[in-house]
Amino acid sequence: MPSKKENILNQLLSSPQRQQFEQMLAQLRDRPVKIEDWSSIHSPDKSMQADYNFLEDSSNCSENFSRLVIGKLNGGLGTSMGCAGPKSLLKVRGEKTFLDLIFEQVKGLNAKWNSNIPLLLMNSFYTEKETTEFIHNCDLSITSFKQNMFPRLHAETLLPLDSEQYGALSWYPPGHGDFYSCLEQQGILRHFIENGKDILFISNADNLGAVADPKILNQMIEKKIPF
Repeated sequence: MPSKKENILNQLLSSPQRQQFEQMLAQLRDRPVKIEDWSSIHSPDKSMQADYNFLEDSSNCSENFSRLVIGKLNGGLGTSMGCAGPKSLLKVRGEKTFLDLIFEQVKGLNAKWNSNIPLLLMNSFYTEKETTEFIHNCDLSITSFKQNMFPRLHAETLLPLDSEQYGALSWYPPGHGDFYSCLEQQGILRHFIENGKDILFISNADNLGAVADPKILNQMIEKKIPF
């Protein structure tokens, strides 16, 4: 017979979401309190590293970039900066926001390499509405999606908080790793693969220094590096 918690989760989450949530909950219960063997954590040896200065240019840059999707983690608010609303909509250069500058970067890559690189935005329920409104008239190929909403739990009972009592605080967006789950659950991964896109460049929306590099992209393709 299903437990009270199972009944509540069945009501709140779809089957794939519930499976993901239960897996995360199991990791919480089973994880060690502390790292017991620090010697097991170390930097990769030199055989696993490549010196950027010796990476080769590619004669197939346009073809390489035609396989690329640029993903931005866009779920964060600007509360740590004393602002309300999505962090990516803060004005950081004159009247331009993080998203404005990201759009310029992607357009620049498209123009330079004669490509049509899609921009993929993962929003949280905190940022979804304002982001959708902001990108409405953008002339880029943008796929914007909302990441999962999972219930917050009581620390002692591990039962979901009462949404009538706690309102929006009874939910939370899971971490950045949710990006991969959502791509599969929402059919986005299959869509891109069927359209010849098989490489994802991913970074935070407020990291304007993270721009797709042709040498690194070529290194990944030539050496068949999956990540």
